[in-house]
Amino acid sequence: MLSASISAPPDPMQSGGAHFVPCELRPILKIKDLSKSYGHIDVLKKACMSLYPGEIIGLLGANGAGKTTLIECIMGAIVNYHGSVMISGLCTKENPSVIAKHAAFMLEPAFCNYMSARDNLMLIASIIDVPPEKVNEVLRVVSLSDAARRKPSTFSFGMLQRLGLAQTLLVEPDVLVLDEPFVGLDPRGISLIKTILQKLAANNTGIIFSSHQVEDVEGICHEVVLLENGVIGKRIRVEDATHIKKIKLHFERPINTKFAKKLDELIPNVCLSKALDIACMFSIDDFNQFIQIIPPDLNLIDIEITRHNLAELLVDGARR
Repeated sequence: MLSASISAPPDPMQSGGAHFVPCELRPILKIKDLSKSYGHIDVLKKACMSLYPGEIIGLLGANGAGKTTLIECIMGAIVNYHGSVMISGLCTKENPSVIAKHAAFMLEPAFCNYMSARDNLMLIASIIDVPPEKVNEVLRVVSLSDAARRKPSTFSFGMLQRLGLAQTLLVEPDVLVLDEPFVGLDPRGISLIKTILQKLAANNTGIIFSSHQVEDVEGICHEVVLLENGVIGKRIRVEDATHIKKIKLHFERPINTKFAKKLDELIPNVCLSKALDIACMFSIDDFNQFIQIIPPDLNLIDIEITRHNLAELLVDGARR
């Protein structure tokens, strides 16, 4: 008989990543009823969102959904909107200095191509009154120390993205907002930036990043929100995507009457056949208990497990 036990999938936030416990913390960023229109076109419609220290939220939406507009409202590049954006408990319209003090942003990194990567960061550091030694630190964090003397014009797209991230880290932000940080990156570049973001979150930086790819947010985000037609939908916990959707057990011989009765008591309306298809939700503990009551003579030969995926949960959340 096949011996089986199912364990919960590893939590990316617990394995070298961030450990997010909101508890009684107040949100470091709070967006309430944020609306923005261009003429008769409503780009954002009463958008609401909160971000806590140490939390990573993925903002998913198709091109043109309003992701960049939302980010520009948070960073103060757009101020003629309705609603409010609060950082560290202060309204950014009334206290614009709170943005530079507590937040950093990465949209489309731009650099002076006649200067080296280090000199670009040194220039920015001098403007925002950051000590020069911080430049070497952030270059090391994004693995660009060896390329620090090169001009950005010689960088690959992925290296430019990492240099842009280094620029945002000069201020050690409480809130970090990134617009499509994984676009154009190869798998190694994506993995490196995800690792950096997880370490920042572990040090209580709250992070929001936008994307139009579900794969970008898996394995790093605590929660995901879908922005569609200017409306922020239901927040979805990424760990929900790992819940068991269906379990199919394959036996060598048909189910006997005694076991069938026990199954019927445990799982109402279960469908019994040579291949037992259990189309209901189990907790991990419940399923492991269920495995223990299977008679050895039935000879369980295989288990097929189908889990929810993040994409279908997002679609379902949007419909609601």
